[in-house]
Amino acid sequence: FILLYSVNNVIPTIYFGTYNAFSFDTALPSGNAAPSGITQNGTYFWITDFLDAQVYQYYMNGTFTGSNFSTAGSGSSNPRGMTQNETYFWISDITDAQVYQYYINGTFTGSNFSTAGSGNGDPWGIIQNETYFWITDQTDGRVYQYWMNGTFTGSNFSTTGSGNSNPIGITQNGTYFWISDVGD
Repeated sequence: FILLYSVNNVIPTIYFGTYNAFSFDTALPSGNAAPSGITQNGTYFWITDFLDAQVYQYYMNGTFTGSNFSTAGSGSSNPRGMTQNETYFWISDITDAQVYQYYINGTFTGSNFSTAGSGNGDPWGIIQNETYFWITDQTDGRVYQYWMNGTFTGSNFSTTGSGNSNPIGITQNGTYFWISDVGD
């Protein structure tokens, strides 16, 4: 299930949406057999594949564009979550507890930061608002906040009290976070 958290109060509410019957297969024809992170900009979806360390691009109707890029060359061998801001992608990697930055064309910028020093040793979901990143840790059931330069702000909150002990996906709208739980 997905829990809704207030950005300011961090009070969880169980949220159930209405399925609109739209879905698409990421495996055919792109080959993305292990989708994990997803982001979009209104024109495209980008979806990580954690088995082959790739990011695949799809039109909003779910059709594969034929475009993808590898994250392995930058050191990200197990990409999970991703977010973007029209200029950059940031992709979390659970193998080395790093967040890697790529230009929107998929080229590695040479920039990455570690989440391990903050206590986040298993970074999965990632979202940003041009001021902060919020990154889930699926092992300790927490969400950690970082400045956009990758510095830990010292702020985090637990999702375990609401029953979300394995948070993986995260998104926000400025007022609320929605956080998915792999364990339920």
